Amino acid sequence: MAFERLQRKPPPEDENYFVSMTDMMVGMVFLFIITLMFFAMKFNDVSVQEKEVLNTLLDANATRASLLQRLKVVMLEKGFVIELDQDNGILHLPENIMFDKGGYYLNTQGRKAVVILGKTLSSILPCYAQAQAEALPQTETQARPEACPPSPHKIEAVFVEGHTDADGEDSANWDLSIRRSLNTYQFMIDSHPDLARMRNHNGQPFFSVSGYGKQRPIRPNDNDENKRKNRRVDIRLVMAAPKADDAVSAR
Repeated sequence: MAFERLQRKPPPEDENYFVSMTDMMVGMVFLFIITLMFFAMKFNDVSVQEKEVLNTLLDANATRASLLQRLKVVMLEKGFVIELDQDNGILHLPENIMFDKGGYYLNTQGRKAVVILGKTLSSILPCYAQAQAEALPQTETQARPEACPPSPHKIEAVFVEGHTDADGEDSANWDLSIRRSLNTYQFMIDSHPDLARMRNHNGQPFFSVSGYGKQRPIRPNDNDENKRKNRRVDIRLVMAAPKADDAVSAR
């Protein structure tokens, strides 16, 4: 028996090769599983951050809707009926309370409406700006800024936008919409100079002016009532886009 054991042949080379390949494949599968788990964890972290950003963005839109509602209430208390587009962050100032038909200078009622709106913005915007209220000189026409509610949200820009209906030449409508928005902005700033000094989180001025002519109607231009609604000046609030770090820190 001892002689037979000494004479036993070693395993064939093919069998050794098969065993080595099996060990290597097992090792590769193990490495693949580890790598897959690593990337799954990373993907989960990114998904959590994206969810936080989305939630912060939705919260910012809710904050903006609340600000617009407050503006509407103040204007209504002063006798001005206005409309809101809360989904897009817009307050509509209709032509009939702002300008004479075809004109671009604010009428008496329009000047009163803009003064009220500017005063309210003066009290609200410092809470969502880089430049805080205490850094701005107090004037007789400036509203005293309110205590700021706790909020991670900031306003990126405030656009004063002019719009017309589809009647008339395009060039005339462009010119009218631009003049109306510019005059609205200028009167608001003249009444409340502090608004021009406010800056967003990037240190840039809040306010900008644009005219769209007939290009952005809120109603089809198919009857007199819809055309009247399309002739307007919009105040659009744009919230700053949230960052992942900001979203996480806001939890």
